[in-house]
Amino acid sequence: MKDYPVIKFTLLFIAGILSSRLILFPVYLFFVLLTLLIFLIFLLREKAPQLYSPAISLILFFIILLFGNIVSQLNSVSNNLLPEEIQKEKSVVVFGKVKKIDLLKDYEISFLLSADSVRFSEKTFYGDFLFQARIRDEKRILDSLYKIILPGNYVSLNCIYSKGRERRNPGEFDFNIYLRNQGISGILTCYSAKDLEIMDKANNTFETQIFFARKYLDEKLSSFHEKSTAGLLKGLLFGERAEISPETKTDFINTGVVHVLAVSGLHVVYIAIIFMILFGRFDFLTRSILTIIGLLIFTLITNSPSSVVRATIMGIVIIIGFLSNRSTNIFNSLAIAALIILLFSPSEIYSPGFQLSFAAVIGIASINPFLLKAVPLTIRNVKSLNVIVQLITVSLSAQIGTLPFTLAYFGKLSLVSIFTNLIVVPLTGFILAISIATLLISSFSHWTAYQFATANELLTEFLFWFTHMASNLPYSFLWIRQYSFFDGTLFYLLLFSAFYFIKKIFTPVKKVIFIIVIISLMIFLPKLDDVELLPDGVLSLLMIDVGQGDSFLIKFPDGKTALIDAGEANYYFDNGEKVILPLLNYLNIEKINYGFVSHIDLDHYGGFVSLIQQNKIDTIFKPRPDSSAKDIRFEEFLLNKNKPVKYYEKKSLRIGGAELSILNNLDSLQSASFSSNDKSGMIIIQYGKTKFLFTGDAEEQAEMHYLNSFGSFLDVDVLKVSHHGSETGTTKDFLAATSPKISLISCGIENKFGHPSERVLERLEQAGSKIFRTDKLGAVLIRCDGESVQIIDWRK
Repeated sequence: MKDYPVIKFTLLFIAGILSSRLILFPVYLFFVLLTLLIFLIFLLREKAPQLYSPAISLILFFIILLFGNIVSQLNSVSNNLLPEEIQKEKSVVVFGKVKKIDLLKDYEISFLLSADSVRFSEKTFYGDFLFQARIRDEKRILDSLYKIILPGNYVSLNCIYSKGRERRNPGEFDFNIYLRNQGISGILTCYSAKDLEIMDKANNTFETQIFFARKYLDEKLSSFHEKSTAGLLKGLLFGERAEISPETKTDFINTGVVHVLAVSGLHVVYIAIIFMILFGRFDFLTRSILTIIGLLIFTLITNSPSSVVRATIMGIVIIIGFLSNRSTNIFNSLAIAALIILLFSPSEIYSPGFQLSFAAVIGIASINPFLLKAVPLTIRNVKSLNVIVQLITVSLSAQIGTLPFTLAYFGKLSLVSIFTNLIVVPLTGFILAISIATLLISSFSHWTAYQFATANELLTEFLFWFTHMASNLPYSFLWIRQYSFFDGTLFYLLLFSAFYFIKKIFTPVKKVIFIIVIISLMIFLPKLDDVELLPDGVLSLLMIDVGQGDSFLIKFPDGKTALIDAGEANYYFDNGEKVILPLLNYLNIEKINYGFVSHIDLDHYGGFVSLIQQNKIDTIFKPRPDSSAKDIRFEEFLLNKNKPVKYYEKKSLRIGGAELSILNNLDSLQSASFSSNDKSGMIIIQYGKTKFLFTGDAEEQAEMHYLNSFGSFLDVDVLKVSHHGSETGTTKDFLAATSPKISLISCGIENKFGHPSERVLERLEQAGSKIFRTDKLGAVLIRCDGESVQIIDWRK
C-alpha cells in the first residue's frame, strides 16, 4: 500500500463521495485545510520535525475526504433536477439537444435529451436538464425518424413527463433514485413521432460518427443473424440488451452467468486478445499502440459504460507498464480506473454496473491466489487440468467478490454457476470473436461472412439451450430475499476475517471447523434483520401498485393465497411479468391458490396471462363468458393451458379460518342485464369480527342490487372502492350501508381518466373513512388478527 499511494487516495476520495449523502461540507473548508497544509509544511519541517509526518498525513486525510465530498456536490449542482414532487405531467413541451441515441427497437426510439427548457401547464423550468426520451409509434414511422435524427439535433417534444418508477411495491428496485444519481430528472414519452420536431439539424460530428458506426454494425448483425442471435450479439458488442428475451435473461441469472450479457472487463479482455492477434505481425510497440486505439474505439462503440471504461483504463495502464518495463499492480490499476471514472462522474459509485464490475475484479485479484494455493501442485502442473482449475477459481473468486451485490440486486444464489461458467465464459469468447470476424469479413466477402454467421447461429443456439437446461435443473438456484446493506457489510467483514486468520491456523481439522463457522455466520446472521411481511396466523391484504388497474394479494392465516385481479398487460408493460411475479418471488409465494378475475377489462385480467404461463395460478374464478372478443380469447387461453375455471355464483369458501363469500347471483333477472362492469365479482372476506369487500368496477346499478339483496351483510371494515374511485359508483347509500373504516383506491399517477373522482373522495371523507391510494402511497399493506385491522408500513 505504501508503494501505491493512489490506492489510499482513491479509497479516501470514495469515502468523501459517500459522505456527501450524510453531510455537505462547505467548499471554503477545503481551501482552509489546503492553506493550513502549506503553512505546516514550512513550519513543522523546521520547528517540530517529529510532528511533521503525522500532522501532514492527518491534514491530507481530511483534504482528500473533503475533495471527494465537494466533487460530489459540484456534480449534483451541475446536474439540474426537476423537483421530486412532480410525479407525472401530460402535455409537457421540452426543448433541447439530442445526446446519445440507443439502437432502434421494434417499438421505440430512445435517447438522452439535454433540455434547456421544460414547460408544464403552470410553470416553465429553465436550465440544463437531462432526460431519457422515448418516441413510440408504428415501426415504419420509427424507421423513417431513425434515419434522420442525429446526436446534436435541437428538438422540441410534446410529451408526457414521468419520474422514474420508485419503489412502489415490496422488493422493487427504485429506478427513480438510479436515474437521479445519473443526473437524469425523469422520462419523456411521445406516443407519436409527430410530437417530435427537429428544429435545428446541426449535429455533434464526433458523436454522430460513433452513432453511424453503431447503426452500421447493428444493421450488419441483423442482416446476418436471426433475431435472438442478433439480440445477444448486440448485448455483447454494444451493451444493448433490449432484444434479449426476458426468458433468456432469467436463465442467465439463474445459472450465474448474467455477467456475460453486460459489456464488461471480460469482453475487453477478449477484444484485447483479438487485437493482439490481428496486429501480431507488427513489433510490440506498434501492436500495443494499435491495441490501445482498438480498445478506445470499442469503448466508444459500446457508449462507454463504466464497466468498459474501467476495464479499458486498466488494460491501457497494464500495456503502458509493459512498454515502460515497469511492473503493474492490479489494485493500483483498479484504483486509477475508479478515480478517473469518479472524478468525472461521482454518481457512478451508486451504479450497480460500477459496483459489480469493480467487486468482480477485486474478488479475482484478492481471492484467486488463495484458491489456487489450495489446489495441489500435481493437478496444476498438468496443463489441461490447470486451464480448468484457473477457470473455476477465477469464476468462483468473481462470484464471491460480487455476491452481496448479486443477492441485493437479483435475490438469487446460483448453485450451478461454477459448472455453467466453465462452458459459458469460453463459449461467449468464441461467439464474440466470430461476430467480429463476421463484421470484418463482410466488407469484402458476403458469402464467407455468412458462413461465419451460420456457425455463430449454432453456437448461440447451443448457449441458449445449455443455460435454459441448467436453469431448470432442480435447485439450480436459491432465492435470497431482503439482503440488505448491513448483510453485505457483514459478509465482507467475515470474508476478510476468514482470509486473515486462516493463515494463522495450521491444523487441517481446525481450518475446516473455522471455515464451517465462517460460512454458517454468513448464512444465518443476515437473517437477523429480515422481516416477514405476510406472517402466518393472521390475514394479510396487500393492495399492489399496478398503476391504472387493480390487484390485491391476500394471504390467509393457514398460508393459502388469493389474487383478486392482476393489473394491465400491454405491448410496453406487463404487470403480471414485471410487478406481480417478482413480488411473489420476493414474498416467497410459490403459487396463488385462488385467482379472481373481477371482470374482463384489460386493467384487471391482463396480468393473469403471464402468471398463468408461469404456472403460478391454481384455479381461476371469473364472470361467465360473454360474446366479447377479449373474453373469447381469454377463455381459449385458459382452455389451452388446462387451467381449472369456476364461474361466479352465490357461494362461500372456507379458507384457513376465514370465509370468502361470492355474492354474484346468476339467477337474478336484474343481474342478467348488467354491464360488464356491473357483472364484476363481488367478494366479501370475513375473518373473525372483521370484513373486507371487493367490488371490481361495479357501478351504481350493481350497488343498488347488492344493497337490496344483502343489506347489513355489506357492513365492512375495509372497502375496495369500485372502479378506481370513478363517480359512477360508491354512492352515498352504498357507503352508508358498508360504513368502511378504511377505503382502498387503486389508480395510476395522474391517470387520463381523472380517477379518483373528487365527489367520491368527498363522500368517503364525509363517511369518516380513511382513504389509502396507490397513486399517492404505492402498495398498501393491511394485517388483520380477526379483531381489528392494522395498516403496516412495509418500507420499514
